[in-house]
Amino acid sequence: MLSGRVQVEKTVWAEFRPGFDVEVRYLTRQKQSALFNDCQRRTWDAGAGRETATLDPAKFRRALAEQVVAGWRGLTAAALREIVLIDDYPDDVPFSAEDCVWLLEQSSEFENWVQTVATHAALYHAERRAAETKNS
Repeated sequence: MLSGRVQVEKTVWAEFRPGFDVEVRYLTRQKQSALFNDCQRRTWDAGAGRETATLDPAKFRRALAEQVVAGWRGLTAAALREIVLIDDYPDDVPFSAEDCVWLLEQSSEFENWVQTVATHAALYHAERRAAETKNS
């Protein structure tokens, strides 16, 4: 019976760009729905006589940074310049939720990639199988 099964919380390191890896938490369908619902902006449509809800992009990106992206490594100034158009940036970028929100806001490619990796269960199973093979 599947209904009694609990889905585990798991992260996976995935390569976004060569040398730039991101640790992404698996997002179950239930958690994904909750995340979208929590990030809704509700307004009253007087013409229709009902409440409408739209996704609040800023709130959604903040939630992705806090709940889904667990960290990153290897985000160099050169890699950053490939992702977003910025002035010269001389330093490597250590992970922070604030910088993650900024990167999600600036790069739709990165935002879409994070969402895809977070919901792709096969990636998390592949990492587990690789670890099991390594340990045997």
